Amino acid sequence: MYLYDNLKKESKLQKLNRYRRLSLAIAVMAIVLMFSSCRSTRFVPEGKYLVDDVEIKLDTKEIKQIDLNRFIRQKPNAKILGIARVKLGLYNLSSKKKENDWLKRMGEEPVIYEDYYTERTVKNLKSYFQNKGFYQVQITDTVIKHRKGKKLDVIYNIKAGKPYLIRNIDYDIADARIDSIMRKHKLSDENKQGKRFDIESLKDECENLSRDIRDSGFYNFGPDMISVSADSAFAGNVVDFKWRVKELLDNNGKAIPYRKARIKNVTLFTDFKRGEQVNNGSLDSILYDGVKLFYKKKLRVKPDVLTNAIFLKNDELFSQKNVERTYNSLAAIRQYRFVNILFENANELDSLGNELLNCKIQLSPLTRQNYSVNLEWTNSSGDMGVGGTLQYGHKNLFGGAEIFNVNLKGGVEKKSTTVNDETTAFNTNEIGVDASLTIPKFFAPYVKLKSFKYTTPNTTMSLSYNFQKRPDYTRTIAAARFGYKWRSSRFIQHRINLLDFNVVNLPKVNENFLNQIRDLNIRNSYIDHLISATNYSYTYNTQISPQMRSYSYFRFGVESAGNILSAASNILGSSKKKVSGVSDENAYHLFKTPFSQYLKADIEFRHGYVLDKTNTIVVRAFAGIGVPYGNSSVLPFEKRYFTGGANGIRAWSIRSLGPGNYKAGADDYPNQTGDIKLETNVEYRFKMFWKLEGALFLDAGNIWTIDDEYNGVAGNESVQTAFKLDKFMNQIAVGSGMGVRVNLSYFVFRLDWGLKLRDPALPRGERWIPANRKFTKDDYNFSFAIGYPF
Repeated sequence: MYLYDNLKKESKLQKLNRYRRLSLAIAVMAIVLMFSSCRSTRFVPEGKYLVDDVEIKLDTKEIKQIDLNRFIRQKPNAKILGIARVKLGLYNLSSKKKENDWLKRMGEEPVIYEDYYTERTVKNLKSYFQNKGFYQVQITDTVIKHRKGKKLDVIYNIKAGKPYLIRNIDYDIADARIDSIMRKHKLSDENKQGKRFDIESLKDECENLSRDIRDSGFYNFGPDMISVSADSAFAGNVVDFKWRVKELLDNNGKAIPYRKARIKNVTLFTDFKRGEQVNNGSLDSILYDGVKLFYKKKLRVKPDVLTNAIFLKNDELFSQKNVERTYNSLAAIRQYRFVNILFENANELDSLGNELLNCKIQLSPLTRQNYSVNLEWTNSSGDMGVGGTLQYGHKNLFGGAEIFNVNLKGGVEKKSTTVNDETTAFNTNEIGVDASLTIPKFFAPYVKLKSFKYTTPNTTMSLSYNFQKRPDYTRTIAAARFGYKWRSSRFIQHRINLLDFNVVNLPKVNENFLNQIRDLNIRNSYIDHLISATNYSYTYNTQISPQMRSYSYFRFGVESAGNILSAASNILGSSKKKVSGVSDENAYHLFKTPFSQYLKADIEFRHGYVLDKTNTIVVRAFAGIGVPYGNSSVLPFEKRYFTGGANGIRAWSIRSLGPGNYKAGADDYPNQTGDIKLETNVEYRFKMFWKLEGALFLDAGNIWTIDDEYNGVAGNESVQTAFKLDKFMNQIAVGSGMGVRVNLSYFVFRLDWGLKLRDPALPRGERWIPANRKFTKDDYNFSFAIGYPF
């Protein structure tokens, strides 16, 4: 959502004010940087030294240096851009007389060198390398004091030596049942014969083996009961190891077999509060599908919804997978603040000698209803506007954990446009309503819930209506959607919409405006049309916790529209009719409205490299294509790609770049779209002080059409909008810039300043701007938004 997107039509006074504010910010930053470099040892006591740099010199590529940073016990003060220690500089600006002034709180205390921490680092590094199979590792530390100032550097020299490799793998397990499970387990590639002997990897393998064993009913089994005995007394740096399982002993020291566990009873407490002591006799209860449900006064969620989310059944063997699946499914219905699953020994055995367990599931409910009112101020190139949203939500609308949300939103903005040096002002109005309902059930015939092994899928449906009024046109958009979403693992989510139905109607279009675009490619964007689509998306996302670690994001989506309607029209013998507002096009109609037919697919990848607690590098790549066919000659406007703006190539304002080397007129409102999009971004993010963060970024990409029939440019050899393999690289736009963010945890306010480096709309030989001319005010763009760009 964009709160501010700088467009071209901006007064010289506004530009000057922005330059002044930017210059002031740069000046303040420069002062801080100066103090951080010149006074870095102000708080370093006499006879002590500031740790200025720590370096690890490593002679093997089998271990990544970034994995070793966590073992360094004394790290230098954090740097920004690898140069300036801004937080240390702030600390050094503080008063020596005050123990806890605001500069000390915002800054970072100097890291004073201690021999003890260096010795700990060497010990930890050596232990890590030996666990990784480098038993002959040699590690030395070197401390180098600077000639001037109270600073020093620490260098760790690591000679890893030749690693030990796995030669033979064997099993020494007394219990035949567990022995069988472990032998059937497929070892990870890291722990197979010929691989490096890695204790850490074997620990992970123990976790996986333990899960397999617990899934087979052995409730009391844990990874600490599995051990590895290794024999390295061979020539050639090789290891033979055996998997062993700890023996259980009775009171007389006699070995006894492991027992499986069977669930005797499953009970569910729907109104659990931590610390509250409640007697079951004071609660109401019902027995449903073998589960005893306890509740206070009224069972708020229908019992079948709860029992369908429980995969722990009476008289079945214990299974760790079913415990996790139950936890995930109960959490997924979004009715409870936390879910707790406990097992208690019933002190009984079944006829087969298996232990009996009582399973207790505790649920702490959330508040059922909520509402919020949000007001926002918008400013687009000096054009003022105000908007608002009234939101209401109910987490249990019909008693079946149905999540209902409705949003009423509206806004008005004063717009201005300049034609022939004459400025006219007008108002744009928008009002809309959307409602969604999520049901924690899978409404589909012939599909069994057992097909979904991680969580129960949700059925989703939504309706929306939007009214837009501008001097050029009045447009209404009505939409309906029905589909499903579910997770197949902790990191993977699927979403499929069987029906994604949109009706766009333009009851009023300015005749002069229609005449201006009648022969242009975008004419189809301003006619009545209907979209009946089916779409699917697959998302893999490891960025699910605030822990400091690198993460990946991958998304693939595909959408098809109009095929069923087109086939039905052919079967029924319908005839094509003239498309209103387009003189040379005929199409099949539904409800007197032409429907769109197209195929669209896009893919996106992101990866965040967390360098340390202060610095992160995030890279992103996106590619998408939409192909109209059959009943459509172009993609619907709302399905076309665009770039620029706060979440695109930030040196350009939104929809003002492309397609290809196309350049809109100086007085045209930015509205450029395409059928194909390629984009890549690199952003370096760093924490400064307080809640302020900074960023440097580089964006590249563009949009293209499938053919050159764009806004009347066909036949114009100097303007190429179509994607061609031998020419698209020369039409890539490149922008760079910097940004400031205020991270308030729940919201991130972001201001980015983008600068054009390569403009494909310029003549050949002049597209790299720094190599050909000075930058002008038209070469930069400000974007204000909420949230990170990716």
